[in-house]
Amino acid sequence: MQEEQTGVSLSEIGRVLRKRSVLIVLLSMIAAVVAAVIFAFWIDPAREDFVFVLRNGYSPPADLVTGENVRAAASDARFASLDVGKIEKGATFGRTETGGTLSLPGREFPDFETAWRFADALAEAAAERQAAAEAAGGTFLPDRVYGEVPFEEQLLLLSEEKEALLSRVDEWIRLLGGSYVAGGSTLAAVRAELLVTYADSVARSLSEELAESCYAPVKFLAERRARLTAEYEQNTRAAAAVGVAGETLAGLLARNAYIDYYLENTLTEDASRAFAARIETERASLAAAEERVSALASELYGEELARYTVESGERKGGISPVLAAAGAFLLTAVVCVVAFTAAERRREGG
Repeated sequence: MQEEQTGVSLSEIGRVLRKRSVLIVLLSMIAAVVAAVIFAFWIDPAREDFVFVLRNGYSPPADLVTGENVRAAASDARFASLDVGKIEKGATFGRTETGGTLSLPGREFPDFETAWRFADALAEAAAERQAAAEAAGGTFLPDRVYGEVPFEEQLLLLSEEKEALLSRVDEWIRLLGGSYVAGGSTLAAVRAELLVTYADSVARSLSEELAESCYAPVKFLAERRARLTAEYEQNTRAAAAVGVAGETLAGLLARNAYIDYYLENTLTEDASRAFAARIETERASLAAAEERVSALASELYGEELARYTVESGERKGGISPVLAAAGAFLLTAVVCVVAFTAAERRREGG
């Protein structure tokens, strides 16, 4: 009895191909078209992500994918049909040394080009939001705050605010260079102007005069005068006491001489208002400098520092319809050859 053949020989495959080649090719092409359609419009979009490489070597936003940024980008009429909630939920962003990587869910976009345009809009929205935040992020205090604290603290506040402005400009110079032009001037020129605003010599002069004169804002005059008057009376009693050493007595009398001077000349409303006006002049100049630095922040972050550039993009995670069609064609062809070969063998055996 002849042993039943279990494999498929090359001669059998050749015979089937000669007899059924047209049908095999036709069936394979139909399968390829069906696979391409399925993967292009159904399976593939549901699994595919559009991944974009964004570049910015300065100090861009830490996260592009926030609800505010996504909604701002989607407000463009070009994206009216997109589901903002699903994009926000499916999108991810990761920072890199040179920028970041943005991944958008492919199923939420009609095509790759629309996703690229949305990535551009998202980067622009994030830059605008950070620019606005930086422009509003100054440390300058309103004038009413100055009236609530003694002159010593007011001078300290002025120095701190100037240092804060210089620190911001120095950071921009570090990132962009002193020759970078913004607001019609180089950053180096902006820094030079800041240096002469509430200059160190002026700050030192005011501080020394305040220490020598014991000025106080009108709000604090009564309390300061009462405290010094009490000290004057205590010193007078101590000086009159029997047995006070000569050195101690001289110190008490010298101190009372200063207190007399303060009460008569510097702890008056006129002197207080005059010194307050000088501080206000410096505060106003710093306030103007703050406005300029804020305007520069809006320009620099909106156009350069916070602006991501979409450098490249690619599809990831899905299967190309072309590859799906090719795979379907080959698989169908193999299945057809095997099936027709088996059918031929049964017919011959019957």
